Amino acid sequence: MKSWLSAPLGALALFALLCQTAPVRAEEKADAPDPIAELALANALVKYAFENESPESLVVAVRIMMQHPVGELNDKGKVKLSEDQVEEMAALLNQAAKMRPADKTVAELIARTRRDMKEASRALVSGKAAEAAAMKAVRRIHTDVKAGTVKEARVAAVAGKPLVISAQGVNARVVVTSMKSRKLLGEGMGRVTVTPAEDGDVIVKVTSRDAGTLTVFTGQ
Repeated sequence: MKSWLSAPLGALALFALLCQTAPVRAEEKADAPDPIAELALANALVKYAFENESPESLVVAVRIMMQHPVGELNDKGKVKLSEDQVEEMAALLNQAAKMRPADKTVAELIARTRRDMKEASRALVSGKAAEAAAMKAVRRIHTDVKAGTVKEARVAAVAGKPLVISAQGVNARVVVTSMKSRKLLGEGMGRVTVTPAEDGDVIVKVTSRDAGTLTVFTGQ
């Protein structure tokens, strides 16, 4: 069901985010952001976008993802957007374009974000930002998921610390359960964020129609 709030909320979010003419580099900020919190926000925006047909929310989510490369740090302490990230963001922008194909304003925002994403995909993030991201996203699972398969990953969780889960592509269903109690902690399409109430392992299960990847972030 489309919410009457979706367009105004999306427009306000984009106005705040797109006042800048180029993507903000993490190292340009006075204080490095918490990547776990911001990636969780991106998850929430993606969920909201599909539930309310809000292409603006998908664009905001992509612009947040651009600021948090998930590739491994190289020997010089630098990192850039991975190929998986770029593919996922491109797929989300394609979905945004399909939501309101006749809306010229949305089309321009998507085109602008694609240009910024292309620039960001070539950039290396270094210094305090890369170090902060590596320290705060201390545990990460990143694994391939074959088309038409079910993939399970076991993740050590800490009470009160969010798990940010991304299964590349919109045709992947994610289910998160507690290994100890078998209680359902969260589920959704593509992206899910859960905050376990107790320490212990959780099982992340992905059922995917398309080939892709599964990435899990946890905070300290």
